[in-house]
Amino acid sequence: MPGSDILDIDETKRIGAGKWRIVYLHPTDDTKVLKLHRADNSPAARRARRWQNHLLHPSRFDANARDLRLYRRLAARAPEILDRIGAVHGIVDTNQGPALMAEHVRDADGRSSQSLWRYVGQNGLAEMLPLIDDFFEALASHHVPVEDPTYHNILVRRDGPKMRLILVDGLGDPTLIPYKTLFRGLNREKLMRKKGRLIAKLQRAAAADTDA
Repeated sequence: MPGSDILDIDETKRIGAGKWRIVYLHPTDDTKVLKLHRADNSPAARRARRWQNHLLHPSRFDANARDLRLYRRLAARAPEILDRIGAVHGIVDTNQGPALMAEHVRDADGRSSQSLWRYVGQNGLAEMLPLIDDFFEALASHHVPVEDPTYHNILVRRDGPKMRLILVDGLGDPTLIPYKTLFRGLNREKLMRKKGRLIAKLQRAAAADTDA
């Protein structure tokens, strides 16, 4: 039947929202999530904001297409890094437009993995520092371009006593001339700066909680 393969978005299954997209649990598969562009930050709206944006291909403003393209590129070039990045499965049709179908990152016990921000808020920063160092070193070593590795885009996946950080959003570099991520050395420098800013924010948040 026409349209039978279109997924219906359930607003009660909304689990997160970022600057560009809203995330929902998949309506029939709890191992996956669906990422839809926000209406106020759609690819077309973003491209129309500045005249110079029209020099770029429209796909540069489509975060879903970019994530899928970069994930497939990494899968072909450096598959060993994929255990640090939430899996991306493809673009699917929904009743609210095309959505990116991605992995619903879970701990070994089946619970949804916590964001780095929430985990640090509950357990402190000290045990995360070595994992953060290891995570950013892995991204740099495999020349992974990352736009925004914030504490909300990084999840803490727990497998018993072992933990691993997983990037679930922020792949790529949407700048007009991505020279800072095009070259391996510059990309490493950019990632290390972002690591420093991330740790500083987490330290300030931890200090604020202690003072309170």
